[in-house]
Amino acid sequence: MQARRQLYRGLLRAQRSAFAEDTTAQELARTRTRTEFQLPRKEEEIPALIQKGNDVIKILHGHVVQQAENNRGHMELRIKKEHKLSKAKMPDEKTDANTSTSKEEDATK
Repeated sequence: MQARRQLYRGLLRAQRSAFAEDTTAQELARTRTRTEFQLPRKEEEIPALIQKGNDVIKILHGHVVQQAENNRGHMELRIKKEHKLSKAKMPDEKTDANTSTSKEEDATK
């Protein structure tokens, strides 16, 4: 019972953090969590469900990123230090433009 209570509170904390300024998403997540915890469960299902809930907490903390409009009217991501960033590099627009230009020049030669 203690593990379920800790998981429930942990999920609510993770939701508040992940959906910090999105009250609609917070309310939907909180309602879904409450509904899932109120469902009758068999005793043998509980350990797997607790593991699944802990995995959800990790995902919410490490992979959910919010975006918001900045003071210039552009959208920007709010990335926190706990987010797990991909090691993949994004293509550089200047490099892509230069590469395509050089390929076109090579084709005309």
